[in-house]
Amino acid sequence: MMFGELIRKRRKGMGLTQKELAKKVEIDFTYLSKIETGDLPPPSDDVIAKIAIELEIEADKLFLLAKKVPPSYRREIIKDKSTKEVLRLVTHHPEFRKELEQFVQDWRKKQKSRSS
Repeated sequence: MMFGELIRKRRKGMGLTQKELAKKVEIDFTYLSKIETGDLPPPSDDVIAKIAIELEIEADKLFLLAKKVPPSYRREIIKDKSTKEVLRLVTHHPEFRKELEQFVQDWRKKQKSRSS
């Protein structure tokens, strides 16, 4: 699902008009309309955060749909040495990415079996 599609679906599901949501997040409704249709790219980080709150969408999910790094990820990258190293390895070593993907799959399976 695309950024604008999720906004529109959730807004309509909550019974909000474009004008109502736009007013709550302090943007013009015509701007919101163009975001929803994909005629304009996703808005600023501040507006995305406000939309997430108003539409009760997990902010990280909304940022990722907007093809932006969520602020929570940025904070983690800045503060954690291991996270920085993993990102460096993923960026510069394709073989590491494959191993990391396998690790994540195995970890998810393990978590799923623990919860069953």
